[in-house]
Amino acid sequence: DFSKIESGRMELEKHPFELAQCVEEALDIFALQAADKGIELAYVIEPDVPAWIVGDITRLRQILVNLVNNAVKFTAGGSITIEVGLAPPAGRGANPLLLDFAVTDTGIGIPPDRQDALFKPFSQVDSSTTRKYGGTGLGLAICARLAQLMGGSIDVTSRLGQGSRFHFNIQTEGLPPQGGGKPPDFHGAIVLAVDDIAVNRRALEVALRGWNCRPVLAATAEAALATGENPALAIVDHDIAGASGDALIGQLRSRHPHLPVILLAPASDGARQGQTSGPFVVRLPKPIKPSFLAESVARLLKGVPLPAVPAQATAAVTRLSDSIPLDILLVEDNPVNQKVAAHLLSRLGYNVDAVGNGLEAVKAVEQRDYDLVFMDVQMPEMDGFAATREIRNRFPVVRQPKIVALTANAIQGDRERCLAAGMDDYVAKPVKLDELHSVIVKYFGPVAP
Repeated sequence: DFSKIESGRMELEKHPFELAQCVEEALDIFALQAADKGIELAYVIEPDVPAWIVGDITRLRQILVNLVNNAVKFTAGGSITIEVGLAPPAGRGANPLLLDFAVTDTGIGIPPDRQDALFKPFSQVDSSTTRKYGGTGLGLAICARLAQLMGGSIDVTSRLGQGSRFHFNIQTEGLPPQGGGKPPDFHGAIVLAVDDIAVNRRALEVALRGWNCRPVLAATAEAALATGENPALAIVDHDIAGASGDALIGQLRSRHPHLPVILLAPASDGARQGQTSGPFVVRLPKPIKPSFLAESVARLLKGVPLPAVPAQATAAVTRLSDSIPLDILLVEDNPVNQKVAAHLLSRLGYNVDAVGNGLEAVKAVEQRDYDLVFMDVQMPEMDGFAATREIRNRFPVVRQPKIVALTANAIQGDRERCLAAGMDDYVAKPVKLDELHSVIVKYFGPVAP
């Protein structure tokens, strides 16, 4: 990537994509790793930011992944947050927009005299950084170049021992929401939201106001109990600055016996997702995702008991591998795309083998019988079309996997090209969890009578 940028060969794509999906995918990669270190991940997108924008989702996600990866690496505990807003003087409806991103951590910080060198290639804060934490010193240089290519810039503010805040911006165009229905309307319901992290409180406030709720925000258990409100629903973090969320639920229930509650649980709490803290309490794993939260709020406000795991696509298909066990090969040359696709498949229960080009794919199929191959189209050495033709020509029918194309070129005629090369189906990037789920069920699920 760095050599492509330096030689002027880096080309950015321009496709519509959902901004929240890009941010969530970047955080999802690190959710369990952060939870293991006691780090909380959170994000907020301000309400005046368009839900859909035009740009290169892969390269924007690459910047976010690099920055969050560094934050997790250099943070022993606390929080890592992503904040997205419009840079002034842009307003809603203005194009092009300048989007501001801030990635903030509570990590070790950076000495003032080394901050200017961070974005230079092969630069580290000091020689011990490489020995202790690893890394090439190229990640931030690439982030800086990508931000520039997208019409923006990047900078950092940091205090030694107190954390760092990496700020970057990009130029983009806003789009109206693509597909989907109207946001829910909860008719002014009072919702008590308790979380000690300011970004989480802001995210909850933005989401609840967007659904016509009246949020009452509190950063501590004491503040929550002192509001004097009669909420229709409470959203409570599991750990409120060291205080137990379960204990606060008990105190709230002593005042409001039938109060439905959403308990925000840590990402590593998967083994306990089947347990609740009493009637009308649902555990919702963090980081907070508004789409999942909306469904939980809707069902609890209607008084319908929720299953312990939120009714959402990810929860519904988490154990897909139990009912449809498969050996899967992922062929993708872009390391960020590869990481994201592998992570999404892992959420379906699959441990996949991954290779970086068509030649490696042919060798992998030669060495092992795969049921399904997700094949990128544009790759170095041998592209996906050539690799598919080679697999179809070289191996007997009994060893032929299903091959599904992964490509960003979602234009007329691409599906026909994929099928002509011997592929079975086509999935356009950015890849989504429900699309992976659907294609697996389509080819390997039970046959309808």
